[in-house]
Amino acid sequence: MYTNTIQQLTNFSFSLLGDDDLVKDVLQEVYSTLYVRRNELPDELNVVGYLTNAIKYQSAHHVRHQLVKNTYSNFIEFSSATETKIPDAHMEHRELNNRIGKSLASLPEKCRTAFVLHKLEQHPYKTVSEKMGISVKTVEKHISKALKQLRTELSDVRSIFPFL
Repeated sequence: MYTNTIQQLTNFSFSLLGDDDLVKDVLQEVYSTLYVRRNELPDELNVVGYLTNAIKYQSAHHVRHQLVKNTYSNFIEFSSATETKIPDAHMEHRELNNRIGKSLASLPEKCRTAFVLHKLEQHPYKTVSEKMGISVKTVEKHISKALKQLRTELSDVRSIFPFL
């Protein structure tokens, strides 16, 4: 029975992630968390349901994290390509990229993800909410919070970025 359940959970995680190594990492995190919290959990806990939900949320976390990493990499790659076209502004551009990168990195994860998807990739709020698995209102709050923080941190270069 347990082997079959473990295989079903593994298959479920693979259907969400599509990567064997990532599935192993997620399952290891979920199982270790279950073990650490074993004394906190109620006796009548549906363990299979708990593990299924934990795998779903942990997989979503990894997908969101990968999305942010890819978006940030694309942004840096694009910025580097632009840098080589304008050698006179090379130093200023690099400094500006560093400041933007640090400002984006300092945002909370969900704010950063929502901001990147909406402002940099230009997805509508509804698409962002579907990708992140949150409500449109929450996306609006995350973007508002991100803009407020970025406005503060990049106040001296706001004329360059009209969306701030």
